Amino acid sequence: MTRVALLGVLLAGCGDAAILELTLELPAASARCDSAIARVDARFLAADETACPVATGEWRGDALDVAVGDTPSTLIVDVVADDDEVELPLCLRLRPCDGPGCPRHDPLVDPSLVAELARPFHRGQRTRWTLTVRDLCFPDDRGVIDACAIGGCTDEIRASYCRDDGSHLCD
Repeated sequence: MTRVALLGVLLAGCGDAAILELTLELPAASARCDSAIARVDARFLAADETACPVATGEWRGDALDVAVGDTPSTLIVDVVADDDEVELPLCLRLRPCDGPGCPRHDPLVDPSLVAELARPFHRGQRTRWTLTVRDLCFPDDRGVIDACAIGGCTDEIRASYCRDDGSHLCD
C-alpha cells in the first residue's frame, strides 16, 4: 500500500483543515485492452455551481500519475480542501493510459471513470472514501456519491454516515 499526501490538490489553511482520505484500489494491469495500460491519470477538482465535467471534457484539476503493476495495488491520498472549498463537491476522474500524461489517450474513444463526491469535506475533520476499480479496460462512471457514503467522525464502519434527519455525523 502506498500513502501520498496530495497537498497541491486543494491547498489547505492551517488549523481547521478538512481532509478526505481517498483510498484508490486498482486492479493489476490487463492485457485484454487494445493498448497496454501502464498508468492511471487521476485528476481532482472542486466543483463550482455546475456538475463535474464529463470524462471527455477539459479538466483543470490537479493530477496524480499512478503506475499500474502486475498485481493489484492500493493508494491512499489525502485531499485537503481550502476554506472556500469545504462546502463544494469534489470531482474525481481516473483515466487509464499507456504512459505518463496519457500521450495517446483519445478522450472520445478511451474510457475514463468520473465520480462526484457530494460533500466529502467537513471543517476540522478527516473523512474517508474508497474507490475500487475492478477493470481498467472498461471503468464505470460512478455518478454522484451521496454525502452519507463518505465515512468520518466515527471509527465504526457503517452503511450510512448520516443521522436519521439526513445530517452527516461530522456536521
